[in-house]
Amino acid sequence: MKKLIAVTLVLAMALVMVVGCGGGDKDVATADNPQDVIVWTWFSEQLGPSVGAAFEVAFPQYKVDAVNIPSGELEQLLITGITAGTGLPDTNALQGDSIQRFIQFGGLLDLTDKVQPIAGDFPGYKIANNTDLDGKIFGLPIDSGPCGLYYQIELAEEAGIDPATDFATYEAWLASGEKYAENGIALARMTETGGSGFLFMLIQQQGQSVFTKDGQAQLNTPEFIKAAQLMKDLFDSGYNGLWDEWTPQYADAVMSKEVGTIIAAAWYMNVFIHSFSDATDWAIVPMPTFPGSSSRTSNAGGSEMVIPAAAENPDGGWEFIRYYCADVEGRKIGMDALGEFPAYLPLYKEESVQNKTLPFFRDQKVFAFFAELLPEVPNWESPPPLIAVRDMVGAEMAPFMLGEITAEEFAQRSQTMAEGIVKDFET
Repeated sequence: MKKLIAVTLVLAMALVMVVGCGGGDKDVATADNPQDVIVWTWFSEQLGPSVGAAFEVAFPQYKVDAVNIPSGELEQLLITGITAGTGLPDTNALQGDSIQRFIQFGGLLDLTDKVQPIAGDFPGYKIANNTDLDGKIFGLPIDSGPCGLYYQIELAEEAGIDPATDFATYEAWLASGEKYAENGIALARMTETGGSGFLFMLIQQQGQSVFTKDGQAQLNTPEFIKAAQLMKDLFDSGYNGLWDEWTPQYADAVMSKEVGTIIAAAWYMNVFIHSFSDATDWAIVPMPTFPGSSSRTSNAGGSEMVIPAAAENPDGGWEFIRYYCADVEGRKIGMDALGEFPAYLPLYKEESVQNKTLPFFRDQKVFAFFAELLPEVPNWESPPPLIAVRDMVGAEMAPFMLGEITAEEFAQRSQTMAEGIVKDFET
C-alpha cells in the first residue's frame, strides 16, 4: 500500500494546486455571508445544477462549489491532499470498491456519531462497506446496485418462455437459450474474455466475498468455481451473443431485439435511458438461483460520500452529505437528475417513488421492485486490494473461457495470484 501511495503522490501533487482550497469566511455562515462547500465528484456537471442548487436553497448559508474530476484522478488528488494536509474538498465521492483503501490509509473524518443514528436507514451491507474493523464509520452511501434479470417481454412470449419457471434457476435460464435460439435470439451477451465484474456479482449472490473480514484472499472456493463455470457454460452453449459491452454494436442489438435477457444492477435502468433509448417492452425479475442457494439478488457498483479529516469546512461538508444521501427530497432530485438508485431506504416509502415507472418497462414499478431486493443483498468485503484482484481475475479469464484450464485450475491460479497482490499491499 505504501508503494502505491508514493507513486500516486508524485503523479498527483501538481494537480492539487489546480483544484484549489476554496474561499470564503469560514467563521460565520449566514445567507448574507455564505460559506463555500467544496464538493469533488466525477458527476459534478449534473450534481451541481441539481442537488447542489437545491441544497443552496435549503441551506442559504452555504454555497456549493461542485468540482468535476474523473474518478481515478480524484483518488490521486485525495491521496496527495491527505498526505500534504491541504488542498482538500469539504466532501467528496468515492467508488464503493475504493473506500476501504482510504479508510486503511487514514485521513478521512470519523463520522460514526453522525451516521449511527441513521445507519438503519441504509442497507446493512452498504454501512458495512463504510466501516472499519473497529466499527468506526467513515462514509455515507450514495447509491447501491441490487441486481435482477432484465428480459424482453415479446421475445420471451414468442419463444414460449415462462419467466416464473424458466428464469427461476440458472440451469433453467441456460436451457431457455435453446428456445431463444430457435428464433435467432441470443439468451445473453458473453465473450471469451468473460468479465470479472459479472463473475464477482455471481460470487456475492451466493453469500461469499473474495476476501475474508481480515483482508485475506479467498478465491479458490466452490462459489467461485460455480460462478465461473456458469459463465463458461453460457459461452460454450452457443446461446450467447459475442458483443462487447458498452459498445454501439451491443446497444443496437438490444434495441433491435436480438438479446433476450440481461443480468445487471438497478442502475442499468439508466443505461436504457442513455444507451438503449429505442428499446421497448422489457421487464425485470429476480436473478436465477444457484444449486443449494436461495439468494436471488446481488450487488454491482455503488458509491459513497466522505469528508477528509483536514477539510476546511467539515460542518458544511456534512450538511451537504446528509441532504444528498439521507434526505428524501435530496434523494428524489438525485434519482431524477443523475439516474441513481439511491441507498436511502426511507425514500422507497414515498408513494411517488413506489409508483414510479419508466417507459422501457411498461407499467412495472421498477424502483419498488429493486427496493424490495435491497435488504437481501449479501455482504461483500472491499479491502484495499479488491480492485487489483478484480483486474487480475479479468485478465486471466480468457484461458479458462477458451478451455485451456478448468474452473478448478482457474480458481487455484486466481487464489495464488491474489495472495501475491495482498502481500504487495501489506508492504
